[in-house]
Amino acid sequence: MIINWQVARTKNITPLIVDIVMLVVALLNLLFLSFDYTYFGLRDYYIRYTPGIVRTYDQIKGIEPHRFTTAYLAQAEGVFRRYAAFTVPERQERSRALTALSLQMIEEDPFQRANKSGDLELIKERVRHFTGTASSSKQAFTTFWQLTPANVTSRAQFFQTDIAPVIQTNYWRRYDRSGRFEDHFFTIDLMFVAIFLAEFAVMWIRAIRRHGSDERVLFPLVRWYDLLGCIPVQGFRALRLIRVWVIYRRLVASGLLTIDDGPIPRMIRRYKAIISEELSDQVALRILSDVQDKVRLGGGLTVIEQTLLPHKGDIQRATVAALRKLEIRLVTERRDEWVRFLTDIAETTVHQAPEYAKAIRTPILGGQVVRLFGRASLEAMIGSGLDRFADALNGTLHTEDGIAFVKAMVSDLLEEVVELSREPLVQALLTSIAVQLIDELKQDSRKVKRWRSGMTQPLPEPPT
Repeated sequence: MIINWQVARTKNITPLIVDIVMLVVALLNLLFLSFDYTYFGLRDYYIRYTPGIVRTYDQIKGIEPHRFTTAYLAQAEGVFRRYAAFTVPERQERSRALTALSLQMIEEDPFQRANKSGDLELIKERVRHFTGTASSSKQAFTTFWQLTPANVTSRAQFFQTDIAPVIQTNYWRRYDRSGRFEDHFFTIDLMFVAIFLAEFAVMWIRAIRRHGSDERVLFPLVRWYDLLGCIPVQGFRALRLIRVWVIYRRLVASGLLTIDDGPIPRMIRRYKAIISEELSDQVALRILSDVQDKVRLGGGLTVIEQTLLPHKGDIQRATVAALRKLEIRLVTERRDEWVRFLTDIAETTVHQAPEYAKAIRTPILGGQVVRLFGRASLEAMIGSGLDRFADALNGTLHTEDGIAFVKAMVSDLLEEVVELSREPLVQALLTSIAVQLIDELKQDSRKVKRWRSGMTQPLPEPPT
């Protein structure tokens, strides 16, 4: 994606600059929302790699160091650091104090308020494994804090690498006056909301001035996602993604932003095509399955009746018009073929008749019979009769009686088709054909994937 500076020089740049600024603001807001939404899930990693961010953002979320776990870590690290300088009674006293704090930690679970009780279970498991005491966590901590000059170094190293990092992630979160956890992110989000509402108001006023008073109602209806997205609730904040997409598409449509043909745009287009086609296929399969179930239950057995009978008049008129066209083609285009065809039939029929054989043997009349029923005479008679029939048919189809006759014939034919479709055997056959046809459509939908063959353009519409 690149900026087309030529377009920027030729167009009114002010609206485009506003769109770019709002796009940047919306992206920053989404970045803050994503960070806030994942903060507690990723806070342990932030402590390890970016402790400065944690110190700042903990204040926004109402987080402070937990007094118990902080004191526990300070006392344990002090013992390990100054162990060699303590006297024997002091060492014993410090060990008993840390043992008592460990047992209190197990019983009171200071990790619960931060929803990190799993960390306490991890600490207990590691201490049990280190001390070889599998049955009791309290006994494992009691054994662990029995420090001696021989084991203090190994236990200090274990505590610093396996226990202290887990305890350091614990925290105390304050409640506000409403009884919920204190969270000042709402204030940060309100600053973005104020910008969005200001931009919405300006665009609303501009739309009213440019397009008339109807925009007082139409504009907020069209931009409903902007209004709902400004509600500072987690579910509505997701609508701000639509704002980003709309602004981006507007900039692309203006020509200011152009999408190049690099690997990233190609990948985006490819996966967009995949997702779109797979979603549309699933919707189509669902619809076809529903139709198939209704056909199996008999819902499609009256389709012929419900489809044909309401259009009986249209079918009658179409039949009359088709017969007129058929008559014209019969006379003008294929008359000679029909004459030859009918002549062949008539000649064969007459010549094979026993009466014809007797007649041609009759004196005086035999020659006249041969001439009368010869091919030339038959062709002339059939051609003349065909012309008279076509003229009569054409005339009849233009009379009220002829049209009424054709319509009555079509009506009777339609009723016979409907009656036939009500027969159990015909209904079973129609159901089987419909179900099989839908199965074929579903299989084709599963097999044929345009994105697999590199087709990203939609298929052409069928001719109407």
